Amino acid sequence: MNYADPTGSPPQKRRRLSPPPSNGGPRPVELLPAPPPRLEPSFIGYDPFDDFTKEVADWIADLIRNQENVEIEAKIGLLLDQHTKQRLRLPVMSETILSPAIESIRFQSSMTENQHKSYNDLLNQRVQRFAHIPPSLHINYDHTRAIDEFYSIQSDEFKVRLRVSKDEKTGKVVESVRKSRMGDMNVYCPKWGFDYRISVNREFPHDPPPPQRRPEMLRRKDRVSYSHQAYKIDLTQVFPYPPGKDNTITHELEVEFLNPAALVRECGKRDRGEPSAFDEMVQVFLNNIRILIRTAAPP
Repeated sequence: MNYADPTGSPPQKRRRLSPPPSNGGPRPVELLPAPPPRLEPSFIGYDPFDDFTKEVADWIADLIRNQENVEIEAKIGLLLDQHTKQRLRLPVMSETILSPAIESIRFQSSMTENQHKSYNDLLNQRVQRFAHIPPSLHINYDHTRAIDEFYSIQSDEFKVRLRVSKDEKTGKVVESVRKSRMGDMNVYCPKWGFDYRISVNREFPHDPPPPQRRPEMLRRKDRVSYSHQAYKIDLTQVFPYPPGKDNTITHELEVEFLNPAALVRECGKRDRGEPSAFDEMVQVFLNNIRILIRTAAPP
């Protein structure tokens, strides 16, 4: 897939309103129309905050306010009707936040190998293009391969899932966390090839179980990560481990905040009426998701 360079198009020629002289005399002054007056954002002089972004920002703020160890991520996939097993069909024409009251839907966070490759190519192109600009704008690339082990552990009165990630090559534990879900927001995008789900979770470091305990589930994870300013895009292939009868590979894409603690701090400033980057950070988060969805390759 070729992407046009936004700065590579030839300059526009000025519109000529009088013919060039034919006798070698001086060129007449070109008469160009006066530029239109600058438009005010509204009749009261300011731009009202976009309702969609405000709904997402308020929802995230309600969940992360004064919290620690939070994770805010968006997975790209499809919203499925549980009855038909097909993609959801609703009488709306554009991007729509679904009410939590809507039942009988399921979110499938996967894509085809062709779509995965297309995203990989796109993101690699951006890494190369951004390599020659100021470091603060670079896209940083990282490739990791890990084995994930899953265990059920007791936490207070409930059982929660513990994930222990080990480097595939060395076997060293690189992360051991228990995660609890705080909330999900489903967003339906009828004009595009994917929908998305925003999730807010809490992640707590936790000691791995003793070596003699066997995990309840294993998976092999091959992930490339692209970090840009406050955000990270993870493109992941998940393999059954160890290989067996079902060797189905799933391909996943998610966008998350690199430093959720910074978003929590900005949320606090917003609540106190101080200057805050909270809403802008949420808006750029949504921008990244939308660009990925709108550049999806066919299945």
